[in-house]
Amino acid sequence: MKKLLFFLIFVLAAIAIDGTLTKDIFDYGIHTLSGWLGLALIVGVFLTLIWAETTKTHPNKNNHE
Repeated sequence: MKKLLFFLIFVLAAIAIDGTLTKDIFDYGIHTLSGWLGLALIVGVFLTLIWAETTKTHPNKNNHE
């Protein structure tokens, strides 16, 4: 989760610094089937990463075996 949070903060910082990039990103619209499929793929990847991170077992490091 830390990597994903760092990635999102990095992207937001890049958008804040570059005003023309911000205009291009927020004016973007999906008008084709391939565009919608690409968006679904990206959302699926992020959901898979989040799901995989939440299902990991985190052993309690305070217990001695």
